[in-house]
Amino acid sequence: MSIQQNVIGPITAHGVANPYSCLRNFEVVNTVGRGHFSIVYFGRNRINGIHVALKKVELSRMADAKAIEDCKREITLLQQLDHPNVIKYIAHFVDDNDLYIVL
Repeated sequence: MSIQQNVIGPITAHGVANPYSCLRNFEVVNTVGRGHFSIVYFGRNRINGIHVALKKVELSRMADAKAIEDCKREITLLQQLDHPNVIKYIAHFVDDNDLYIVL
């Protein structure tokens, strides 16, 4: 792994860092809320400065296939939503065995 990858995350095919590819690209400011499997944080992307909601889903707590399928369905639905009153999906990634959904 190069130093650049270690500092700002994986590099795309065009040589540009993906700002939403790993947790180290985010500064977590505070906790917004908690659920059974997840915690939502308010954060800032260190590369582009954009403020985001960062939902951390603890995959290790999901013991059954239905919970994992529900999580996949949530991502699919968020990707399709486009409404001014609904938070927009930006990306998702897995870091240290936790799923992060960037909104």
